[in-house]
Amino acid sequence: MLGSGHSGKTGLRGLILLPVVFIFAVCAEAAGISDISGGIWHSGAVDGTGAVWTWGANVAGQLGDGTSENANYPVRVIDTTHPTGYLYDVTSVDGGRGTGSLFESHTIALQQDGTVRAWGWNAYGQLGVAEDSTPVSSVPVQVPGLTGINTIDAGTRYNLALKSPEGSVWAWGENNSGQLGIDPATAFSSTPLSISGLAGITAIAAGDNHGLAVKPDTSVWAWGGGAWGALGDGSTEFGVVLNPVQVVDPADDPLTGITDVDAGTWFSLARKSDGTVWSWGANESGQLGDGSNDYRKSAGLVPG
Repeated sequence: MLGSGHSGKTGLRGLILLPVVFIFAVCAEAAGISDISGGIWHSGAVDGTGAVWTWGANVAGQLGDGTSENANYPVRVIDTTHPTGYLYDVTSVDGGRGTGSLFESHTIALQQDGTVRAWGWNAYGQLGVAEDSTPVSSVPVQVPGLTGINTIDAGTRYNLALKSPEGSVWAWGENNSGQLGIDPATAFSSTPLSISGLAGITAIAAGDNHGLAVKPDTSVWAWGGGAWGALGDGSTEFGVVLNPVQVVDPADDPLTGITDVDAGTWFSLARKSDGTVWSWGANESGQLGDGSNDYRKSAGLVPG
């Protein structure tokens, strides 16, 4: 583990320049880790019992331990409705992002029964409950109306969820760039909304303000904020796209053969079944990996 120990997100204090072995010494149960996630200022893990452990910044209760105290070691997420007092039966966890503030962060978790829990900052309804009645929550709340979920991904102040067996995609939280698939005149929604035109989806990714989905034919579709070519459709450089558009390659042919996708701040990544990686969008820091700093409106092969 490398990085900053500020707010304890590496579980240690100070700047970590060399890899270190992270040891869960708090509780013997925290073993056999099955899933991990890093938010902007906090981290999380699911152990072999389906319990969730978090550490790092906790100003908005994003650690889910019932407090707002930062933790430089793993703390256990609680659940006041469970007989043990702790959250169990979790299969995956994901930390949401903000604009850099310690306060603007939340966490979501997928349970074995296909429901979703959320906690932390809720100014845009990203917890799935009304923001005016619950501006923050330091304990998990269930996102109403979501069942049959098999995949979750937390973006910046919003979330995506993939529902089975129909493969529909649901979004809730902030909508400043149409990432919920509706006009940005509606600034946010605490109620999960179905993204139109998507069915049979096999993979999803939530970027800062755009979303990605892989269809059964292995093609990739994108919607939301199109800044710096983040949607990869070959034409959108800026602006908002509400209905998913197809990602294309440099020849303007559909990008296919995709098994997995991920999305960052105004850029996107896709992995093909042949093991190659493709990228598009913003590139001011070389995040596309193509040897340049030029943004790209269509997907290009990452060399190597």
